Amino acid sequence: MKRCTLLPVVDNVDGAIAYKVFDFTQGDLRSSTWCNYKSNTELLDVFTNYRDKLDTYLDKPEVLKTVSEKLNVGSIIRIKIEGVVDGIRVRLFVYGDNGEVKYYENSTLVKSENIEAINLTIRDWLREYSKIIPYDGMVVGVLGDQITFDVGRSRNFQVGQSFTIRKFIKYKKHPLLNSVVEWESELIGKGKVFNFSSDQAVGVIKVYRGNYGVNKGDWIIIENNPKQEKPEFTKEEIEENKFGKLGIGTLFIEGGDHSVKSGGLSSQKKANGILLGVSLRAEAWITRNYFAIFEYGQRFGNLKEASTGLSRSSYGMQPGVIKLIGGYRFLPMRFFYGPRLDVYTGWAKYSYALDLSSADGFGAADFGGFIGGIKFDMPIMKDTRAFARAEVIMDANFNDSDEIQNSTSSTSSLQFELGSRFKWNPILFIDAALQITSNKAKFKSGGSSFRDLQFQDSTFKVGVSYLF
Repeated sequence: MKRCTLLPVVDNVDGAIAYKVFDFTQGDLRSSTWCNYKSNTELLDVFTNYRDKLDTYLDKPEVLKTVSEKLNVGSIIRIKIEGVVDGIRVRLFVYGDNGEVKYYENSTLVKSENIEAINLTIRDWLREYSKIIPYDGMVVGVLGDQITFDVGRSRNFQVGQSFTIRKFIKYKKHPLLNSVVEWESELIGKGKVFNFSSDQAVGVIKVYRGNYGVNKGDWIIIENNPKQEKPEFTKEEIEENKFGKLGIGTLFIEGGDHSVKSGGLSSQKKANGILLGVSLRAEAWITRNYFAIFEYGQRFGNLKEASTGLSRSSYGMQPGVIKLIGGYRFLPMRFFYGPRLDVYTGWAKYSYALDLSSADGFGAADFGGFIGGIKFDMPIMKDTRAFARAEVIMDANFNDSDEIQNSTSSTSSLQFELGSRFKWNPILFIDAALQITSNKAKFKSGGSSFRDLQFQDSTFKVGVSYLF
């Protein structure tokens, strides 16, 4: 409801009054503290197509619903101006996001074409409407006992001030006017404001109750503290709830197909097999946008011959990985729980403890160096996010532990990952991902008959993440 837009104003006197009223009201909404105003500019082309029947067109619930969805607003403001015998009839409606239910309605008769009187009347009505909005903010994300909520530009609170969290249940409508007359909600939690930015605040949940859990869209009502006292946080609370600081630890169980392939002057030799293992990952946000990651993994198993001419039928293999990463998180919609774009760099090392076979060109090796990566992460449904990630080692270093290969002429190291994360409860998450990794080295001509060596795997990962 605090995200609003103003529909085109229509009158029956060739727009002589409508334009001035629209211009004044739009400016008033832009500067107001209760309304996060969204311009309807991107819909003007649509409205223009219905210029001759615009007044009728804007009365259709399906049209208002489309406006709400396109602009992501919950209050659609509609002003009607009509010249009558006794003066000017001014009417104001505020519709909800479904385009059918009216949150507010008012009308008056102005005795003359006094634009200033009309504008001030509409301003008073909108301020009256702002006072009946049943919340001060709305939850946009939950992480453990921390919540982030949208507060617009309103600043009717301070750090340390108490608030309640309520779950909307239903509203009651006037049987004749189809207007909302009462909101029903249930108390599900209490907390304190810990910090705030330009249009969002972070709260710490101190008391929780109810069967629903705290979720996106729940209401925040700021309490008026007696005597304007500022509740104090303990030193421990300040350290635990510093704005934007948190971490997630993840344990993965992994399994997938792994292969090694060496290329000679006249033949290719290849072995593959299913390897199983585990990996650990620790992710921490140093601030709201900067993060650090440590990752370690190890897998075990045997590779079987997958081409003719191999000297052995089986090769023991133990691939491992270690990464240290730092990066920056872009928030396209400005809040932490919406779409996210991570750009990162750091260092990585892939090691392959493979049984030695000089005749096949197989042996222990590793690839390492500075990495660059990008990851896009977004919500796809309630409590579930999906992501895609691409990563490369720039000018990877190749180390041949068994010294059976010539020096390298070029190397490449690529990794791609697709996955999702499901919120089981506020501190536990279920993770699943498909990860494809390819490390390849090409060798200079010389004494060795092998021209390249490639390790490749396609691994499915299932894990549990814990918020700390």
